[in-house]
Amino acid sequence: MEIKNAALGDVPMLVIAGEVDDDSCATLRAELERWIESGQHVIFLDVSTTTRIAPQCMTMLGTLVRTLRWGWLGVIGADDEIGRALQAEGLVSGTNLRMFQTREAARVVTGERAST
Repeated sequence: MEIKNAALGDVPMLVIAGEVDDDSCATLRAELERWIESGQHVIFLDVSTTTRIAPQCMTMLGTLVRTLRWGWLGVIGADDEIGRALQAEGLVSGTNLRMFQTREAARVVTGERAST
């Protein structure tokens, strides 16, 4: 797994590439917790180049998402497999996780327009 800190507008975004296995899940968790502990209420997670997220890591995401009482996690570019796993974890039906097909669709909720 490769993880990169970025931003979409003024919202922090983690860009994940490759496979999130049981070992790399701890790294992802630490990055997400760092943003949450810094007071961020909205965080984007771009998984458009993620090939797989291990079941243990889906459970971790579920736990973290449920702690976002006044915010949410925006997942960008989830393929069918990752989308089904998020549904199986019960996250898609809640208000603390929002799914976006593209970064541009996610950018709209930040209140920023795309540059021309």
